[in-house]
Amino acid sequence: MYTVGGLFAGVGGIELGFEGNGFKVLWANEFDKDACNTYRSNFNHRLIEQDIHTLEVKDLSPVDVITA
Repeated sequence: MYTVGGLFAGVGGIELGFEGNGFKVLWANEFDKDACNTYRSNFNHRLIEQDIHTLEVKDLSPVDVITA
């Protein structure tokens, strides 16, 4: 099974498409608080709620695919 990490995830439309096709989403990143609220309502994996400029690559689990 391939794994996915999502940048600029919004409410998770891209992640939902990948999950629907057999991928496993390990984490996603979004800054907008309203989008994060919706995202958390629809997914159980890790959501990193912060500006992408402050992300530390070393803190992200390795994935096969990065969406953005």
